[in-house]
Amino acid sequence: MKKTSAMFFAMLFVVTAFSQNKLWEVDLKEALYEVGWIKQSNEGFIIASGAKGLLAMNNENGEIVWQNEELKAVDKNTYMNIDGLPIIYIEYSPIVGKTRGLLINSSTGNILYDTKDDEVRIKDFTLFPDKGYILFELLKGNERKVMCFSLKTLKKDWIADFGESKSFISKLTKATFVNHGPFFYKENLILGIENMIFSVNSANGEIIWKYEADKKIVKQKTEDIAKLVTLMGKYLNDAISSSDHTTSSVSNIKGKLQSINMNTNNLSELSKLQSKLIDAASSIEDEMMKVGKNFNSGKSQINALEQEISELKHELDDVKKESKYDHLTKLLTRKAYEVEVKNFESNYERNSVFYALVFLDIDHFK
Repeated sequence: MKKTSAMFFAMLFVVTAFSQNKLWEVDLKEALYEVGWIKQSNEGFIIASGAKGLLAMNNENGEIVWQNEELKAVDKNTYMNIDGLPIIYIEYSPIVGKTRGLLINSSTGNILYDTKDDEVRIKDFTLFPDKGYILFELLKGNERKVMCFSLKTLKKDWIADFGESKSFISKLTKATFVNHGPFFYKENLILGIENMIFSVNSANGEIIWKYEADKKIVKQKTEDIAKLVTLMGKYLNDAISSSDHTTSSVSNIKGKLQSINMNTNNLSELSKLQSKLIDAASSIEDEMMKVGKNFNSGKSQINALEQEISELKHELDDVKKESKYDHLTKLLTRKAYEVEVKNFESNYERNSVFYALVFLDIDHFK
């Protein structure tokens, strides 16, 4: 039995599917000593891990394309092909130091990203080929982060910080911590993480704004924000329209000024032009006064909406504190409990993360 096992780990061969004729055979004992496992990359290369490193082989002739002798005994369960790309993800534990996660170009063996550089570990990823990047969810201790990895340069673009994770279960599993999204608006990403909503600049990872949401008033808050944007747009459009009209009048006068031949000493023409200039100046003055009044009026309405939004946020905080915990036992209320259970169930449905419910009678009330 031991002899058979030794032969399996030391030799790798390929046969045709129908005739069972051997196409090629390679002895990997010298390269890897023992083959722990083999996988296949997206471009067809055979990825083999052993006691002496990690390597890639051409599946047509068995030629070793590249080998990394540092990456010994890579964990088979961590191997992932990034969909449709010549990129693989693996984790390995060096003799000295923490477990490292690596993004590797499976065609060349070049390490594209090493989690050691940022002292993080990768939880999940989402590929956006139309946007030209991959979003990786990272953890650094309890801190949640998102990394944007460019498909053009095959390098890290940025890492954004999204605060500490409060879920003990989420930290232990491979489950995603992004509950909603990402959604795209112009150049921004919209992400929902637990009860927070974030808007992120996709170019540099800067968090533009964040908001702690609650289902009870999120609709009201959204309507208020929409009113605010609509109101600002209305007054800006009014200002632009007035400006366009006045600019047109001034441009006509400018053209007439350029057409006058000053050598003719035509006082009549100059007098007419003077009159038009006075009219244009009066028109500009009137329009600017109207725009100023409109902006002042709009500003007061905007301030009122901002105050209302601030009050709603405080109300949200109070409601959340009151509704989440029972005032007698200081434990989660039934509603809060149901929310947590739904989160566990969602993780199971999306990622097959198993969970168990344990019921304890803490007060013998029933």
